[in-house]
Amino acid sequence: MNLLLDKMAGNNEKEGFSCPSQDYDDDIAMISSTESLDLEYQMTMKFNKLLPYADELEKEATKLLSDIKGELGRAVALRKYYPDCNLAAMKLASYIKLYNLRFTKEDHILFIKLMYELIIVEDQDIDLLQTFAGTLGLLLKKPKTLSPSDIELSWRPLYELSMKLNYTSYSTSGMYRCCTRTAKIVNWATSLARNYFP
Repeated sequence: MNLLLDKMAGNNEKEGFSCPSQDYDDDIAMISSTESLDLEYQMTMKFNKLLPYADELEKEATKLLSDIKGELGRAVALRKYYPDCNLAAMKLASYIKLYNLRFTKEDHILFIKLMYELIIVEDQDIDLLQTFAGTLGLLLKKPKTLSPSDIELSWRPLYELSMKLNYTSYSTSGMYRCCTRTAKIVNWATSLARNYFP
């Protein structure tokens, strides 16, 4: 990586540009691959085009999406579910509320699979479970964007999680406590995911 950056700095100096010799990793901004490809988004917020700063909004949304992807990838790779992955999932939920499903079909499928896997992690923290299930629900809320042939989710882990939250002897005797809101959000996400069960 450093060799590549040194070559880039050498080319810039030949062209008359000068780059300071410092850690380049901090200065490199993520450039989204969708800017130059004109890829179709799943669904956009149609009213955002009417705003007077719509062109700036597109750039802001692209940068925010690339930041969310980077933060989610880094947090999952390092297994930092709290607070890193939690914050990135909340940012993704806010992004969906602001810009709708403004990402490609491949990104949509990957986000769904990631949130699904984060929900079914064994002994997941209740607060994290609520965030991940809520984000999964927002991703699955528009069934017309994905067909059952695009993605398949296993029903058994969600069933076991629902039983653990609602109906087990541990929850009824008070040994496993969770708020009713978390159980409702998980049940909501499960009901939306049933379209993609095998």
